[in-house]
Amino acid sequence: MESKRFSATKTGKSVRPLGTPALALLKALPRRSETWVFPNEFGSGSAELKKPIAALFNQAGLQDARSHDLRRTFASAAADEGYSDATIAALLGHSQRSITARHYIRRPDDALVAAADRTAKRMAAIMDGAGAKVLSLAAGS
Repeated sequence: MESKRFSATKTGKSVRPLGTPALALLKALPRRSETWVFPNEFGSGSAELKKPIAALFNQAGLQDARSHDLRRTFASAAADEGYSDATIAALLGHSQRSITARHYIRRPDDALVAAADRTAKRMAAIMDGAGAKVLSLAAGS
């Protein structure tokens, strides 16, 4: 389990916990950029992923699903695991936190990191057991 410090998000500086399966997947990805996990074709910024992810969903027959549904599914799985709304909000990086948490806590506590790890493991188990089919993206999707 680890956490990642982001210097710029929609809500400012943020520390996000990463579960073991998510961290393993990110470490296994080929690195094309030192800054971006999914760089644009020039490596100068983040890739735009909404359309390619929508194309994957469409190819899988999930025309009504979009990338934000993945966040909702993660949140629902965390709730099913018994985590509080406050913990889930922190896992997702929502800004509705107390002043103390926003200004004084600089790293996720052990319970938050454990929540990310346990929920990520559940999501990995769900995906591993689903008999999922890997779909490739056509260039320019």
